[in-house]
Formats: sequence, structure tokens, C-alpha cells
Amino acid sequence: MKKIKKIAEVYWEALTFPSNADHEWDKQCDNNFLKFLDGTYYVLLFLIVAYPSTGMIILLLQNYGK
Repeated sequence: MKKIKKIAEVYWEALTFPSNADHEWDKQCDNNFLKFLDGTYYVLLFLIVAYPSTGMIILLLQNYGK
């Protein structure tokens, strides 16, 4: 039972970690997360535009490339 209680305490400590305890580290984490989100956004945006465009180009080449 002590082992389960210790595990629960560790998880509770991780969930309730005090925000802004280290301002510089928090700022660095926030900036890195925003960079990750920006990269993900631009990759998905590129795929959303490139996939249909590629399909249209292939269809046009098949139709008018004869």
C-alpha cells in the first residue's frame, strides 16, 4: 500500500507542479512549444494545398497531354 501511495504522491506532484517557479525555463518551454506548433501548422497547410494541386496537375496532364 505504501508503494501505491508513493506513486500517487509523485503523480500528484507532477500534476500540480507550480507554474512560473522558474520564469526563464517556462519562457523557453513556451517558445519551443510555439515553434513546434508553427512547424506543424505549416506542414499541414502545405499538405492541404499540395495534395489536391498535384492531383489536378496529373489530371490535366492526362487529359491534355495526349
